[in-house]
Amino acid sequence: MLLPDEIVDLESVAPHPNLLVFANSGAGKSVFAGSDDNILFLNCEAEGTLSTKRSKTLGRNVKQWNIRTWDDWVKATDWIKDAIDKCVKDSTEFPFKWVVVDTLTTLQNRILMRWLMDRAVERKSDRDPNVPDKAEYLKNQLMLQRAIKELNDLPVCMLYLAHVMQKTDTEGEEFLFPAVQGKGYEVAQAVLAMMTSYGYMSVETRTKDGKTVVSAETRKPLRDRIIQWEDDGKMQGKDRTGVLGERTRNVTLRQIRERMAEADRKAMQ
Repeated sequence: MLLPDEIVDLESVAPHPNLLVFANSGAGKSVFAGSDDNILFLNCEAEGTLSTKRSKTLGRNVKQWNIRTWDDWVKATDWIKDAIDKCVKDSTEFPFKWVVVDTLTTLQNRILMRWLMDRAVERKSDRDPNVPDKAEYLKNQLMLQRAIKELNDLPVCMLYLAHVMQKTDTEGEEFLFPAVQGKGYEVAQAVLAMMTSYGYMSVETRTKDGKTVVSAETRKPLRDRIIQWEDDGKMQGKDRTGVLGERTRNVTLRQIRERMAEADRKAMQ
């Protein structure tokens, strides 16, 4: 029987994974995000990529598009969509392996909400420009989710960075979640549902035989960057690819991409 073109084989590993990593400031989210080649940062943070520039793991052809307003976001994402569409039509390669949103938290809370409040004041001049009402909150949440879905649908690897919020579940247990606002943690949960994998990043001081390991060059304690890809106590994580394990230590974005590609290659043999 001749099947419709829309019926295809199952994917063993997502060819264009959508990852989300959340962490406190200073944990090294942006440094991790810049540790592969051909990366485009959609930089929503005023100083979000300064440490990345100095990183020893910085890849080649790492660029940024500064996002300071929602209009900047629309312009950048429209260009990405159009450029990818043109590449597909011309059978050429999009110049970036990854598009990184740094950070989703700032995009939602400062950039998108500011745009919504400015529009509200345009409609009603006596509105307080700093106090959103229910309509602005709802539109903010819906627009953010739509923006994420539109990027995730593109044939390019996506990495979203986010800050951390602490919430309490129905049993009174506290847990850490990406700082995406809306209905407690329901909107954050909806965002995570759109991800191939997500994990919590933290920094641990390196030890050996119970003693702190010190750098021979700086004489300062060495620290390891940990990403927890599975739930562990307060930490939330999930890896739908099955190739990252419970946690990774000092892994680069390049290593994650290569690990996923290798798993896909073996599955196709």
